[in-house]
This record gives sequence, structure tokens and C-alpha cells, in this order.
Amino acid sequence: MRIVVMTLAAMLVCAQAQAHAQGTAPPTPDSAPPQSPAPQAEMSEVKSKMHSMYEDFRTFKERLPFSLGAGVYLFYYQPLDNTTFSPTDKNGYFQVYAFYLTLDKEVLTRHGAIGGHAEIRMRDGGHIGAGGANQYLRGFFSSNIWFQELYAYYRPTSWLNLKAGKVYRKVGIFWDDSFFGNLQYFDGNKLAPHWGLSLEGQRDFAGGKLGLDYSVQYFYNGSGTNGSLDYGRTLGSPETATSVQAVRDFSPTAEGAVDATGTRMAELKHVIDARVAATLHPAKALYVTAGVSGLNGRVARVWKQGLTMTPATDESQFSQVAGELTVGGTVGPVGWRLLGEYLHQFGPAMRETDYVLAGAKATWRGLAAYVNCSYARYDLAPAIQELIIQPGLTYTIGGGLAVLVEYDEWQRRDPRGVAFPLQAANPSGTTTGFYAIDRSLNVVLAYSY
Repeated sequence: MRIVVMTLAAMLVCAQAQAHAQGTAPPTPDSAPPQSPAPQAEMSEVKSKMHSMYEDFRTFKERLPFSLGAGVYLFYYQPLDNTTFSPTDKNGYFQVYAFYLTLDKEVLTRHGAIGGHAEIRMRDGGHIGAGGANQYLRGFFSSNIWFQELYAYYRPTSWLNLKAGKVYRKVGIFWDDSFFGNLQYFDGNKLAPHWGLSLEGQRDFAGGKLGLDYSVQYFYNGSGTNGSLDYGRTLGSPETATSVQAVRDFSPTAEGAVDATGTRMAELKHVIDARVAATLHPAKALYVTAGVSGLNGRVARVWKQGLTMTPATDESQFSQVAGELTVGGTVGPVGWRLLGEYLHQFGPAMRETDYVLAGAKATWRGLAAYVNCSYARYDLAPAIQELIIQPGLTYTIGGGLAVLVEYDEWQRRDPRGVAFPLQAANPSGTTTGFYAIDRSLNVVLAYSY
């Protein structure tokens, strides 16, 4: 019993001594716990891992028997007013505008270079808005996966290249660097690939002070994968047309027209075009490019007419002539460019049309500011006019990432009168003045590798 009492007394003394020590100072462990890394160290580790993944993927690419590229456009569209494209609401949408893969291969021989190029584009086929039937790029597309370009080539010299396959048409200025597009794009005239042959090249003279671009192309038929868009821009209907010419004038596009059932009704055939452009470098920081081009082709149409829906066909030709001028250069760290183009379209197969394209662009480091204007006058009775104005900003973030913000103002005027109460002063009447087909803000996040 005495031993137990002594033991309890000793434990009490030790406990009091420990409590006193903890009351005067916090306990100090024998070894400090491991500290979490600083935020800078964590970020450095993340960057190191990303760089390692990037190098691993690049090593994988180098082992492939062809060159591989990829990219994606994330697109946000926000209507700013009630227009033809947004007649009852201003709800925007966010989607993958396109994902693409590029494959390239070239073999050098003693007789020149032989190679091939393919660009495959894809869209999200599952995102369908309320009331929509599909999420195709255009209503006349038949798939969300297609070849934008697909050709083999033979380059016997540095100034001549022969391509065979699906190739972009070359008439006038190739592109104005916008995202939304211009009137020629929506009429199927720019960024339009067709199936056929293309002989093209570029050569410098006088020590690089003069350059010459040239091309001659023949396309057996169109591809049906272009930006043609005639929604809200057609006249009458093929089913009730009183003449073949009325069917030809129904749509401003050759390949984008569809009938009342949504069936595609036209195809380009036997297109021949040629272009030549000279570039002068009168000073180191200045260049001037002037060019001319022309095209002739045929449009084959199939439609049903009358109450009996009798099948009807037509094949007729049309032509285009174009003149272009581009002036650009640098002023210190700022780059600049001005462009202008006039194209006249004529022939029974398509609406007789005068197109004008103009644009200005300035660049500084990774920032680009631009404004593009396109105008079309369709020489009908009476004439229809359309105008697109697009100011925009692009910033190249780096690492293949860029962001683009663009405003689109698309106006149309049809003296016949358009039954569009949201745009008319009289809700029960029509408007004969200019009205908005589109008034929107467009934001694009683009990545390419």
C-alpha cells in the first residue's frame, strides 16, 4: 500500500511539472514536420511536368512517318439585337466551331519533291439547340467530319507546284484575316475547296524586289464543303418559280442552295480559274501587291416544280473577273496592311453581282487590330444590296494559343419589301430599307499545335 501511494505521488508531481511547462511556452517537437512547398515551387514543378509532356509528345511526333498538326476553335456567339439570325431571342451559344488535324508528308528526289497534305475537320455533333435538327457547319453538309483539303503534289522546282485532289480555289485575295467571314465567303467564293488540279507557284526577281504569284486551276466538280449561307437571303422558291432564270436567281450561292425539303439542289462543275499577282518591294519596310484573276464554271441544278412536283434540271455557265490591291509594311515595331478587291460576277447560272472587299489591319507584338468591310450588289430587278462591317482584335498569347474578339454588323436591303415585323416600323407591314441580318459579338479561343 505504501508503494502504491508513493507511486501516485510521483506521477502527480510529474504531471504538474509538465502542465507548468506547457503553460509558459508551446511544446517544441523533437523534429519539425515537413513544410509544404512554396507556391513558386509548385508552379515550377507544374511547368516542368508540362514541358516534359510537351517534349515527350514532340519526340513521338518526330518518330511518325508524317508531320502532324492539330488545333481547335472554341466559339462563343452572342446576338446583340433581334435580327434575321436571332428573330425572337438573344440567347447566345458556346461550342467547338471546329477541331482539325493536319497530316503532311514530303519526299525529296533528284527530280523534285513529291508529297501530300490532308486537313480533317470535325465538329461536336451532340450539341443541338432547341428547335435544331443538327449541328452541321451548314445545312447542306451531310456530316460533322470532312476533309477541308486533301491533295498530292509534285514540285519539280521551287517556283512550280502541281496539286491533285481537294484544293482551295484561287480567285482574288485569298482571305481578309477575319473569323466571321465576308460576303464572298457566305456566297461560296472564298475558302472554297474543290476537286481537281492546281498548277501554282511563286518566283522572285531583281534580288527579291519583285515577286510573282501565279496559278491555273481546273476543278471537275465542287466539294460541297464551303461557307455558303443563304438563310434569309433567297428569292421566292424553286417550286413556284415561273422561269428557269428565277430558279438560278433563287440563291446567291452555287452549292449552298436547298429546296423546300432541305435537299441540296445545285453543284459546281468544270471550273477553270487563273490568277497572277505581282509584289513590289520599293523599300525594305514597304510592299505593294496588285493582281488580276478570272473564273469560268458551270452550275448543275435539280429541283421539283409546280403542283405536280415535276422534276426539272438545268446546267448553265457563269464567269468572274477580279482585281486586287494590297499595300503593307512596318513603321518601327508596328506592322500595317491595307487591302481592296473588286469582283464582278456575270452569266446566266448565277446572279449578276458586284462584290467589293476592303480592310485595314495593324499589328504590334502579339496584338492585332483590324476592320473589314464587304459589299455586294445583286443586279436583279430591283437590285438587292448587302453590307458587312467587322472590327476585331486578336491577341496571340503564346504556346499556340490566341484569342479573338470580333463584332459583326450585317445589313441587307431589298426594295421588294421584307416581311420582318421585328425590323419594320409598322409591326404588320414590311421594310424596304436596310435591316440587320446579324448584329453580334463573336469570341474565339484558338489553339494550334
